[in-house]
Amino acid sequence: MGEPVTLVLDDSANLTVTGPDGGSLPASLSLLPCPACGAPMLPVRWNPWSGEIEWSCTSCDAVIHLPAAP
Repeated sequence: MGEPVTLVLDDSANLTVTGPDGGSLPASLSLLPCPACGAPMLPVRWNPWSGEIEWSCTSCDAVIHLPAAP
């Protein structure tokens, strides 16, 4: 894409992507792809003592635990 697009997050569940002409564009936003099926994973638990984050797949039953970044 040669021209920038505008991302507007109105609230926690609505993301609007607008092209240079002001029209809406299809888009998806995910933080981590599922290693089993490729669907987006969402953080569901965070351990404040260890920093570990538990991620759950939005499509299948996959769950992964990632340690805190150093």
